[in-house]
This record gives sequence, structure tokens and C-alpha cells, in this order.
Amino acid sequence: GGVGKTTLAANAYKNQEVRSHFICHAWIYVGRTYIKEDLLKRIIQNFYNSSMEESAPRNIEAMDEIGLIDMLQKYLKNKSYMVVFDDVWKDDFWADIEHALPDNNKSNRLIITA
Repeated sequence: GGVGKTTLAANAYKNQEVRSHFICHAWIYVGRTYIKEDLLKRIIQNFYNSSMEESAPRNIEAMDEIGLIDMLQKYLKNKSYMVVFDDVWKDDFWADIEHALPDNNKSNRLIITA
């Protein structure tokens, strides 16, 4: 810790030239513990907020993990996106989340800081 990983990721994330390459983006603080459904809900809300197309659907609070994953995959199907997952502690974090973020050949970028 303390070597500047989050600062470096934040500089890239906030850079307007970098952001201009993506339709939507999200900064997600993960931390030591998380609930997968809550993480998925925050990703959806961040993407909707960043694209400014529309508000996140209200029904996401009642959705289960499968519904949230389906919503993310459909929303991102034809969009380029960038996500920063900050302060990840679990070694198997990527296994928890990778199926929710489609590889749609749109030059997406993911940054994970530990």
C-alpha cells in the first residue's frame, strides 16, 4: 500500500482525453469485503450516470444477481466502457465479476488496484 496505485488510476480515469474514448465509465470502490449484488448495482448506476442517456432503472434494487448481470450485459452490448475497481483485496475478485462485463470488441478498459 501507499505506492500510488489509486492516484495513478484516478489520473487516468479523470483525464478527459482518456474518457472521450468511452461511452460510459465507472469508478467502483471494492474494499476488503463486498456483496456481489451490491457491487453489480453500483456498476449499473455508475454506467447510467456517466453516459447521461437516462437514469438507472429503479427496479435494480429488487433484482437478483442473474437479473443484474443480464441487465449489465444488455446495456454494455454495443458500448465502449472503462471501469476502475479500486482497493480490491480478494484474489478471486475477477472470477466474481468477469461474467457481468461483456467482451464486445469495443476496446474496453478495466483497471484493478489492490
